[in-house]
Amino acid sequence: MTQLIKNGQQINENEFRSLFPETSFPAQIDYLEYGWSVVFPSPQPAYDPLTQSVRAIDPALTSKGHYEEQWEIVALPEEAVASNRQIEAERIAAIEATRISTLWQSAHEYEYAAVSGSAIGLLVMGVMQQKPKCMAVQSWIKSIWTEYYTRKATGSTDANFDVLGPCPHTVPDLMAELGL
Repeated sequence: MTQLIKNGQQINENEFRSLFPETSFPAQIDYLEYGWSVVFPSPQPAYDPLTQSVRAIDPALTSKGHYEEQWEIVALPEEAVASNRQIEAERIAAIEATRISTLWQSAHEYEYAAVSGSAIGLLVMGVMQQKPKCMAVQSWIKSIWTEYYTRKATGSTDANFDVLGPCPHTVPDLMAELGL
């Protein structure tokens, strides 16, 4: 909405129109005809929303001969800063918890799709007997969780574990290796 200024008084377009209730204005109003100047918008300056706020101050007459919005950065009270920092810390912690949970769930589902239920028992028996296929599956599982912990530590959001390839052996392979 158009902002106007005259002798330090600021009003918006609706307030201007209410000053002239019996007047029908054209689509493009020449405010100068009525003694008012348009206040041109200007972008707010960059500021730290955790510790500062920004507020509009009186418009300034520019070297181009028109008024322009002006802004002031104000330091927030310490209580507000402390509150903002607490809220931001909680927001970041929630994002991190979600990231880690998503990584863990993805790693778990990737492993579980190949090795679950009775296959775990077969795998344990085979590893204890140092059976090659069982050891290969154990190594594959270890690679999933090594990758999970690496991603967790580095802040990765990549929850796709397909890069590790499929499980090297099936449950029937493990059963055959164990003579079952």
